Amino acid sequence: MAFSPPEKVLNCDFQINYVNLKPLYECVVENYSGSGIITKLSGKHLPDYSNIDVESVVFSGSEDIFELPQNLGDFFPNLINLDVSHAELVKIDSADFKTTPKLQYLTLNDVLVQSIPGYLFKYTPKMKKVLIKSNELKHVNEHAFDGVESTFE
Repeated sequence: MAFSPPEKVLNCDFQINYVNLKPLYECVVENYSGSGIITKLSGKHLPDYSNIDVESVVFSGSEDIFELPQNLGDFFPNLINLDVSHAELVKIDSADFKTTPKLQYLTLNDVLVQSIPGYLFKYTPKMKKVLIKSNELKHVNEHAFDGVESTFE
């Protein structure tokens, strides 16, 4: 009997959020925990919207997320905004962004990440803004933000 990994479901509350007066169709993640590759998506899209329209994923308040799922872009190929706030995220790596080359904005507020590795954004050439507040950072590699053009807060 072959071992199959447990199903990892991303539960989305789909909604429209206005950022800088621009409407963003987003998935607000509900009850996500642990780490691993997402195997299934659940949640009801708003009328006339689908996964391809999702530009933002918000994990805010998903306290039990320890690592980012490395395949968000497989479900949301037009993802430009990712917000992971108030979570127990302990690790972040460039592989987390391999499927999200259109990502432009990343928010990591109040998480447990202690180290940011070099070349973190090598798969996100369009990255414009990284917001990192209230973290337990102890080390940032000197090449961590290589390739990011714009703003840091």
